Amino acid sequence: MVSGQVQDGSGVVLSIHKMSAKILNKLNHNGWDYFYVHQKGQLIPLNELRYSWAKSCDL
Repeated sequence: MVSGQVQDGSGVVLSIHKMSAKILNKLNHNGWDYFYVHQKGQLIPLNELRYSWAKSCDL
């Protein structure tokens, strides 16, 4: 989603952190480490994409 949130199969919309915690039945969890993107036949951690993007933007 453009807002940076994710939606589960039942329509619940949460931040990546709250959603990963919900899925794992925890109070808190680092969503950057939980979610992956399927890219070129590989699973790429969302955290890795975040750092690559920041580096390409010179942040």
